[in-house]
Amino acid sequence: NDFLPVITYALHKDELSERDEQELQEIRKYFSFPVFFFKVPKLGSEIIASPTRRLENERSALHHQLVDLGYLSSSHWNCGTSGQDTKAQSMLVEQSEKLRHL
Repeated sequence: NDFLPVITYALHKDELSERDEQELQEIRKYFSFPVFFFKVPKLGSEIIASPTRRLENERSALHHQLVDLGYLSSSHWNCGTSGQDTKAQSMLVEQSEKLRHL
C-alpha cells in the first residue's frame, strides 16, 4: 500500500515508431501505472549544451505523440494523464539535465 510502481520507457529517437506506439497501447491496455519516458541522448552528442535546443515552451513531436496516445496532457508541460481521477502522472524528460524533476 505504500509504494507506486512506475514503468520506465527509454528511447533514443525524436519520434515514436509504429512499433513503439503499438507497444505503448498494449502497456496502457494492461497496466494503469504512470510511465516515466526518458529520451536518451544520442551517442556523441552534447548532453548538457546544444545550440539547437528547443525553447522551453515548444513541444516536441515525441510529446505530441504521447499526448495523442493519452500518456501526457496537452495542458501540462512534460507531465499529465488522460484521466483526472488518477493519482500519479506520466512524465516525459527529453533533456538529461531535467532528470531532477522526477
